[in-house]
Amino acid sequence: MSPIFCPQCNSAVSLAFIAKDYNRGVSNKTFDYYKCPHCGLLFLSPIPEDLAKYYTGIYYRVPNNVEELAARARPELYKVGIIQNYIPKGKLLDIGASVGAFAYLAKQAGYDAEVIEMDKDCCVFIEDKLNIKAFSSSSIDNAITKLGTYDIISMWQVIEHVPNPWKILPLLVQHLTPGGILILAAPNPDASQFRTFKAHWAHVDAPRHIELIPARLLVEFLKNYGMKPVLQTTMDGGSTAHTRFGYIYSFGSFSSHPIIKIMLKYFGWGVFQLLNPFERWNRNRCCYTLVFQKE
Repeated sequence: MSPIFCPQCNSAVSLAFIAKDYNRGVSNKTFDYYKCPHCGLLFLSPIPEDLAKYYTGIYYRVPNNVEELAARARPELYKVGIIQNYIPKGKLLDIGASVGAFAYLAKQAGYDAEVIEMDKDCCVFIEDKLNIKAFSSSSIDNAITKLGTYDIISMWQVIEHVPNPWKILPLLVQHLTPGGILILAAPNPDASQFRTFKAHWAHVDAPRHIELIPARLLVEFLKNYGMKPVLQTTMDGGSTAHTRFGYIYSFGSFSSHPIIKIMLKYFGWGVFQLLNPFERWNRNRCCYTLVFQKE
């Protein structure tokens, strides 16, 4: 077998664990994840050639109308609060927008919003129902090179899905205005949940999550491109939901039997209820949000 090297720092790596698609069960294939001993990056190799099939229609659940989207979008209001702290008004690009919940909320708050999304049905909904410009593309670098500059570029739980983030990130910086902000929210491979569940951690989400990037690695990398970290947190408005999801689906992954899986998920929900008051003080919760400002 040929040696495997880290896609970020090119160090030789070793196998960390073998995972399956425990969350959605699209196939019974196994997937190899490696961890770099130098930079700490955790990544999938090889990336499946048929990766698109793991994003089934149920993955997106396109709403029937704007009212349904508005109801589903309420838990994401905290995201608007984050951007308002740094850029009260301006032009925004949301990458990996799914059905457009955040872009919709940003538009309602007065931002000039556009999105990049690979799912065509989502793009049709965003343009026709939300009246927001949507660029349909599975290649972020190809899409963004055709666009202008933005005051805000966001990737909420998206960068872990990208096959080439170290190529994409410098491009995003180029398309930011001076003083503009880049928001990256992603699973936290330094989280206590990951240390507990390893391959069964729901936020591994094999094979959809290609790279799980330590927050410190993004900070170090983006400093080289004139990006100053102005917010680093695992305690934002989405942290409780991500933590709850982590416990429920991580426990549920230990059985494929439908009834046992449901019982394990209820057990995970109970563990979440028990530990959540204590985990509110845990600064290594299961997902982080980083905000960088262009100098």
